Amino acid sequence: ANPHLRIYKPWLDADFVTELGGRKEMSEWLVAHELPYRDSTEKAYSTDANIWGATHEAKTLEHLDTGVETVDPIMGVRFWDPEVDILPEDVTV
Repeated sequence: ANPHLRIYKPWLDADFVTELGGRKEMSEWLVAHELPYRDSTEKAYSTDANIWGATHEAKTLEHLDTGVETVDPIMGVRFWDPEVDILPEDVTV
């Protein structure tokens, strides 16, 4: 790891949040300006993706009694949905 590498976290930057608002305000701005946006202003979870995969967190998804059905995956398929046909696949390593 590079000790000189600085990671910018906009949600922890008070100036950023003051100027642009939070997720809700940014979502509303995109919708008001009719810009393409895959989410809604109110969603049950947030998704963070990188080259290793995607994580989903927040709100009801944090509760142990909430199932994965809450998530609309951006990587992969809704394997729990009986209407999704997933063909078997052989993998050799």
